[in-house]
Amino acid sequence: MQGLASMHIATLLFGFTAILGKLITLNALSLVWWRMGIATIVFMLIPSVWKGLQAMSKAKRILFLINGSLVALHWITFYGAIKIGNSASLVLGVFGMVAFFTAILEPWIIGSRFRKHQLILGIIILLGLLCINRANPEGALTWDNNFALAIGVGLLSAFLAALFSVFNKKWIGHDSATSATALQMLGGFLTICLFLPFLGQLGSSFEWLLLPSDWFWMIILSVLCTNLAFSLEMTALKSMSAFTANIILNLEPIYGVGIAALALKEYQMLNGWFYLGTTLIIATVFLNVILSKRLES
Repeated sequence: MQGLASMHIATLLFGFTAILGKLITLNALSLVWWRMGIATIVFMLIPSVWKGLQAMSKAKRILFLINGSLVALHWITFYGAIKIGNSASLVLGVFGMVAFFTAILEPWIIGSRFRKHQLILGIIILLGLLCINRANPEGALTWDNNFALAIGVGLLSAFLAALFSVFNKKWIGHDSATSATALQMLGGFLTICLFLPFLGQLGSSFEWLLLPSDWFWMIILSVLCTNLAFSLEMTALKSMSAFTANIILNLEPIYGVGIAALALKEYQMLNGWFYLGTTLIIATVFLNVILSKRLES
């Protein structure tokens, strides 16, 4: 029960990221660099993080650093797909494949039993997210020359998200969730630094300076929606499968739309398609719990 509560709180915090992304004036890659950099600094100021790192084996420390690179690559490809396809909603639909990929990767990597119902639930989640995508009046999918590339990059992003969550499940064991998350943020930050010299060739720019108005929102994004949210997710993975965690994470767009409606008075997505998608996703979350308990008994 504690793991479920941690995962839902983490998902709620992740739901704020879209709003904070609108409030912060940086472009996507710069925002991710600042987000992971500030998150790393904050983690390193916490004494218990250092204590957890000392108790962790050297091999585990290296593995979590590498997994942080997967987090960074996931975010880079996620925002890259949005830029290529010129639609965040397109990527939202593709992101429903995270649960599907997890259903395949988790048994293979961890050695757990393959469960066919997880593939079916993953497909239902995808349908739910596509309905929410359809709810956005400005986000309808349009077929153009960049569509296939955007879908491909989005699928890569979803695959990376599934992969790093499964690795987290495999490696976390009894180690400190906060310390493991700190290493991942550091690994991700260093990975993005490696991309900086090539930004000109990629047609991108980097914004080194934060506007005074950005600092408050960036700290909220880094501390609450990154440090706390990722630590809670890692804690939850100690008591639940990566598939269950990713099923719950699909509630993020629902939380995000609800928060946007309350905070920014954006009601345009609260229509029949949104409620249909929400119903499918919530039903899948409950159905996964019921089926998992039956299979365990």
